[in-house]
Amino acid sequence: MDTFSTATNDLENFDKERHEEFKRYEMMKEHDRREHLKTLGEEQRKKEEEHYEEMRKKHADHPKVNHPLEKMYDPTNEEDDMVEMEEERLRMREHVMNEVDSNKDRLVSLDEFLVATKKKEFLEPDSWEVRYRRH
Repeated sequence: MDTFSTATNDLENFDKERHEEFKRYEMMKEHDRREHLKTLGEEQRKKEEEHYEEMRKKHADHPKVNHPLEKMYDPTNEEDDMVEMEEERLRMREHVMNEVDSNKDRLVSLDEFLVATKKKEFLEPDSWEVRYRRH
């Protein structure tokens, strides 16, 4: 196996493992949240659930940038999860490769790049700008 094939294989394995790891992370996060709720009294549990729903909605209503990295993340916001931000950033890389690398050889040729630059999404001024708030 040549160096390029090895690197391609490594990247595919990395993506697959990362997806699995992120799924486990999300499941553990939800498990921990539910376990925490069990330790609370009825009134406190109700408040926690309301707060959780409020944070979930706040997170979903972030200002849009563009798919697949649509939200603005701020590490000081309670509703923003930096692990989720990194996962979205990596999915963005996968998305770009899926859109541009038409022959799926994990390389972007000049022809593929030129075809991609003619797409509507490429011509939108802010379409691939990643935005983070910094304080």
